Amino acid sequence: FNLVEIWDQDAGGDDRYVGLFRIMPRTEDTLGIQANVVFQLEHVLSTLLDDVMLGYHEVGNAGVGTAMSIGYILNNQSEHRWVLKDCDYTHEFLYGWQNENLLSALFSIVQPFEDVDYYWDFDTTGFPWALSLKRTSKVPKIDIRYRKNLNGLARIVDPTNLTTRLYC
Repeated sequence: FNLVEIWDQDAGGDDRYVGLFRIMPRTEDTLGIQANVVFQLEHVLSTLLDDVMLGYHEVGNAGVGTAMSIGYILNNQSEHRWVLKDCDYTHEFLYGWQNENLLSALFSIVQPFEDVDYYWDFDTTGFPWALSLKRTSKVPKIDIRYRKNLNGLARIVDPTNLTTRLYC
């Protein structure tokens, strides 16, 4: 699985970092001289699916906060790609996993949070990649999301920088 960085241009023409993604197996369709290659990408957070915590693991309870529980999960990586950067929560729940992959164990950390809004934040610009569990702001923020409250999107794509054939 090779990795690819995705960049996009915002409305002002500035490059915006979208994230780091893992290239999944591709599909190729060939009809005569035409070829169509489709790449499927998944976020590099999916690398946590590669490792499994074999056996029964129990962590948490009194004196062991959320950050320490997340750190325990990330310490089970066979190749240490992810580290915990920030954790805004200090809950002391008892967690138990049996033969669980690291990603599902990580997402189960927030299941006992009741009436608490949170979000996972990722920083893949450096290595090891950083993971943060953040508290959402109480201050309302206006956002526009495609297929949520945005009906259409118009983009100007400049094909002058694209080279499809090169003749010697």
